[in-house]
Amino acid sequence: MARDHARIDVSIWDDPDFLELSCQAQRLYFLLLSQRELSYSGLLPMRLRRWASRSRSTTVEAITAALAELDAARFVVCDHDAEEVLIRSLIRNDGIYKQPNVLAGALREAFLITSPVLRAALASELRRLPTEVVGAGPEMAAVALVAGVTELPAAIKTAGTGGRKPKAAGAEERPRTRPAPSRPQQPPRSQRPPRSTPEQAPPAGRSRRSNSPANPSAKGSPQGQGGGGRGQRASVAPLTLETPTVGGDPRAREHAHPRADAPTREQAARLVDQEIPGQPQVVAARLAREAAELLLEGIDQAHVAAGLQVWAGKQLGTRLLPDLVAEAMRAPTIAVASARRARSTTDERVAAAFALADHFAAEEARDRQHDTSARPDDGPRVGDLWDGEHGWDGQAGPLAGLLAGVA
Repeated sequence: MARDHARIDVSIWDDPDFLELSCQAQRLYFLLLSQRELSYSGLLPMRLRRWASRSRSTTVEAITAALAELDAARFVVCDHDAEEVLIRSLIRNDGIYKQPNVLAGALREAFLITSPVLRAALASELRRLPTEVVGAGPEMAAVALVAGVTELPAAIKTAGTGGRKPKAAGAEERPRTRPAPSRPQQPPRSQRPPRSTPEQAPPAGRSRRSNSPANPSAKGSPQGQGGGGRGQRASVAPLTLETPTVGGDPRAREHAHPRADAPTREQAARLVDQEIPGQPQVVAARLAREAAELLLEGIDQAHVAAGLQVWAGKQLGTRLLPDLVAEAMRAPTIAVASARRARSTTDERVAAAFALADHFAAEEARDRQHDTSARPDDGPRVGDLWDGEHGWDGQAGPLAGLLAGVA
């Protein structure tokens, strides 16, 4: 479903977390909200260069830094590997959950997300929606998203996404069903006389049911199996939903991978203090945590140090340190590829120069043949004064200079 406008609540200026953002991060947040590609689930493809081109004074580095600031403040969730961005609270703040049809479309679009990090964040948002308004659909969709399902399950379509809408203040509650017939008032259960009918033994071949943990006594439930009697609504125990562990970014699975040991963390802290000293304690701790994870993977310390040096010269968030380290690891390959491209360009120039020389030589031969056949041998001719190597009258010609410059 295409979007033709963006909704911005004026109460955003009362949010202290939003007011703590820089002006670049605030502008980028409004820019992301007004993108045509933004889905109702909050998914947006990461297009840094396109966003930077929306202003003459904006660079890709500035957009990257502002996006990292929004990610750190949890206004958006980013996955640079999947190149996806999620505006985390769009379904709640945009009022999508109050519109059943739009919410159904948002749930369908949610399963287009490939990043497990974004799926886990959106699942957490869906669980925060009021069930009395949205029904059971978003909760079921949250479980399917974290489980890695690629399309909206049919059970969610059957369950629907619309619950009972909240009534306005002062509205009269009307019963949806016929009232139960009046019964004579009975005394409290404690004052009732005990039953005189003895408990009968089960027939042969049948065993007595074992006591369940919910009903540990030997007697059955007074209401019988299935809940309450006529005129009463049966109480249904809520299902316990277990969130499975997913792969991807450490934010999506806090305890799915081993943490770095104390020596590795100390080594990472020393490396950060050595390469970029004087950083704020919070920033240094984040960098040390990222560096420790890289060292734990077996990445060479020199590559991590090179990534820290590059980070010190850019306006980037601490979570982008692995990307900078990867660039440092690819630097030799990039240099070789650049050298190959440079050599191939020189070879093309040399080949073009020799082709031009062959063309001039062929024209000269034709001119000499024409002069020999058209004029008597009565003196030097123009073609005889030209020399491919020395030019006119023995002087170095332009062709020789061209070949000398290329060689």
